[in-house]
Amino acid sequence: METVKPVLASEPQELAKDPAGVRDMDVHDLTDTNPMKVYLAGPEVFLPNGLADRVGQAKKALCLKYGFVGLWPSDNNSMFGTMNAENTAKAIYVSNLKLMDVADIIVANLTPFRGPSADVGTAYELGYMKAKGKIVAAYTNVSTAYIERVHNPRFAGAPDTAPDHMKIENFGGFDNLMLTEGLEVLILRDRGGRIDDLEAFEECLVRLTALRDRART
Repeated sequence: METVKPVLASEPQELAKDPAGVRDMDVHDLTDTNPMKVYLAGPEVFLPNGLADRVGQAKKALCLKYGFVGLWPSDNNSMFGTMNAENTAKAIYVSNLKLMDVADIIVANLTPFRGPSADVGTAYELGYMKAKGKIVAAYTNVSTAYIERVHNPRFAGAPDTAPDHMKIENFGGFDNLMLTEGLEVLILRDRGGRIDDLEAFEECLVRLTALRDRART
């Protein structure tokens, strides 16, 4: 079987190409001169055959490239090997919360996962970090609007209706508004829905680096 490798961006995208990708944010959050810690959230932790760890290590390497410290949730997995399923679930939950508590930033992969929306665990983590007053950034490798991914063409007379006959949120966003409106950095790219493609992730780091450096001058 062919080995799949994480897809990295060859060169960072220039900020000027997509100024709308940066939302207003409090620059005082970025003025600390210590390396900022980035919690790396996303469904790539479920990738098979060791690919998850390779993606995690690639993300951590990109963080170092831009002067950040990446916190990869799966780095602690070896601690849970002898636990039963129930205790493992609780331990992973607590471990991830501790990582988020020490992080300054979350960069979340909101590429649709097992359906038209982002991974629900990642959505929870975004909300947790937002409530903690941390910097929240995200990217997606699917650029189509949420309504386009959910709408069933059979409902020709009701373009905002899903196959279950219920209304679809139609505000032009790439996902539920409670995700999109809380983000301070957002990168939308069409990368074929690849969970392991890191071009948009690197763009997030480029944006965060520019904001950090501007705040420190």
